[in-house]
Amino acid sequence: MTKLNAADGPLVIAVDSSTTSSKAIVVDVEGNVIALGKREIPLRTPHQGFGEHDPEHWWSSTNAAIAEAVASLSMADRGRIAAIGITHQRESFAPFTADGTPLRNGILWLDIRAADQIQKYGTPEIHQLSGKPADVTPAIYKMAWVKEHEPELWASADKIVDVHGYLVYCLTGEWKSSVTSADSLGLFDIEKLDFSDKLMDIAGVTRDQMATLHKPGEVIGYVKKDIREF
Repeated sequence: MTKLNAADGPLVIAVDSSTTSSKAIVVDVEGNVIALGKREIPLRTPHQGFGEHDPEHWWSSTNAAIAEAVASLSMADRGRIAAIGITHQRESFAPFTADGTPLRNGILWLDIRAADQIQKYGTPEIHQLSGKPADVTPAIYKMAWVKEHEPELWASADKIVDVHGYLVYCLTGEWKSSVTSADSLGLFDIEKLDFSDKLMDIAGVTRDQMATLHKPGEVIGYVKKDIREF
């Protein structure tokens, strides 16, 4: 077997869309960092204890970070890019129309608004079912807050997804997410690794509003031509 030469092999763009910024690094098959880019994401705090992002910044910062990293590559190296992998700030989410338009600011993992919902729904049974303790971090309780405070908006959303699901949509045009990303919403039956009707009812969401799930290691989709050639 011929060993793959890192200088000729494929490159991967690794994206991390986190609480403060989106980063993109280009790595080769041996894990060497070839290029990198970074863009900040403004934090919004409309009330004490609230933490929000404009979801469009999740995409614009990711797109700009990738563009910065790719711009430093030679044309030959750009042609070696074979895949994009995404990590993200878990437990953060937002509602969208079918065409990807945000209906409100995204609510972040650090947001602590849902104290009443934790008291109302945070039972040992829900902890066992979801694998998520009754705490401020899991998205399910903040989803229940939106259900109770903004019911018309919540019911009108075509999709309610995590950061990963939105970035996948922007890249591919399809509402998809990884099991290992979407489980952060706290809506999974953790034993079945699938959305639970009981948990979705607490959150006020439907299965149609969720992203299509893919298992770890699967190819989720293919980057749209207009994005590749931008």
